[in-house]
Amino acid sequence: MRGARIEAAFVGMIERRWMRALIAGLEILVGVVAVISGVLMLRSPEDAFGSAQDILAGSPFDTWTGPGLLLLVLVGLAPLVVAALVIMRRPPGLLLSVAWGIGLVVWIVVQWFLLADTLWLQPVLAAVGVVVAATAALAISRGMR
Repeated sequence: MRGARIEAAFVGMIERRWMRALIAGLEILVGVVAVISGVLMLRSPEDAFGSAQDILAGSPFDTWTGPGLLLLVLVGLAPLVVAALVIMRRPPGLLLSVAWGIGLVVWIVVQWFLLADTLWLQPVLAAVGVVVAATAALAISRGMR
């Protein structure tokens, strides 16, 4: 009987670790890439990544400065802060991960409606947002903080 409880505790500990690692790992990956991309967009607002400004037609932006700043802050710095909270096991970390994952999906959907062109990376990022939000919600439902 005692062996079964120890085994269940061990399995639970591993499950909590992989959930936390998955959430924080995806947030860090997206955050680092978004910080780099946001800075590059701000450094070259007329011709970010060689993208013509006609992609922005129909959006509220004339240059890549606005999108670069939003990318840097909301998709870059925000998940890095949230990942730190998740790693440190701070109570708002998982809840903020749910919110950030949903926000990432919203960010991508808005891009699909506003931009004249779509990128292969957009559905990948939307999927990352769903995975982060769902995993964090599952972790919360299992009593993790």
